[in-house]
Amino acid sequence: MEWAKILGWGELNCKIRMTIMMKEVFSLVKILRKIALGAFIPTLLLITFTPLAAGPNEDLRAAVAANDVKEVSRLIDLGGAANQKIGGGKTLLMLAAQEGFDEVVSTLIKGAAQINEQDAVGQTALMYAAAHGHLEAVKALVLARADLNLKSLGGATALNLAEKGKFEECVVLLKKAAQKRP
Repeated sequence: MEWAKILGWGELNCKIRMTIMMKEVFSLVKILRKIALGAFIPTLLLITFTPLAAGPNEDLRAAVAANDVKEVSRLIDLGGAANQKIGGGKTLLMLAAQEGFDEVVSTLIKGAAQINEQDAVGQTALMYAAAHGHLEAVKALVLARADLNLKSLGGATALNLAEKGKFEECVVLLKKAAQKRP
């Protein structure tokens, strides 16, 4: 996605392409100093921001964190890795499930994210969704056949975490799903 902001300052056209990544933001300080010092007197400054220049994986992380469903879908189509890890073995699907970004969860599942991946403490996306009471994310993961019996390093299942958090709708859903599966 590209944004453009046109500042009407005269005849000079400057095109600046900035890359925005999760941990880095480039500023216009040097250019603004030159303008302030009279190095040139611009009459038109066109600034174009192109987040995708960082690459689909970095941008996919940012899109998931921003709950931007359309951008997540677009970046997966461009080759962004739906299974990438962001720290502690946590996947983008786990992050979306934990935050309750239900549509992003569904989009990542459609993008072939591994639903039963476990992080450094053995938790899965289903466990994160259940532990935080995000019913729609739990539904999406159950429909995608997430393993209901996986246990974290502490021995907890998604059902245990939903019960501990007193998320009754998640508890009921997980119990019904367990009864329907062989």
